Amino acid sequence: MTLTALRTAMIRFPLVAGTVVAGAAVAVLLAAGQESAAQWMTSAYALLLAIFRSGSMVKALRNGRWGIDLLAVTAIAATVAVGE
Repeated sequence: MTLTALRTAMIRFPLVAGTVVAGAAVAVLLAAGQESAAQWMTSAYALLLAIFRSGSMVKALRNGRWGIDLLAVTAIAATVAVGE
């Protein structure tokens, strides 16, 4: 994959790119023996993602559409709330 193709993919799919970067950072923290920091980083990223998706979820609910976003945001919030 060329650098241009990678840049285009990152612009086209920013959530995927962010998740890959966050996953790599968590892997580095785990390899360094920093389990607590890795869990905090994972939880923070998950909450940011849930907040981001909440906007589209609320918009869809206002239009009378129940979508998978409702389940996803609820699952993310519940998972972070119990410390997983």
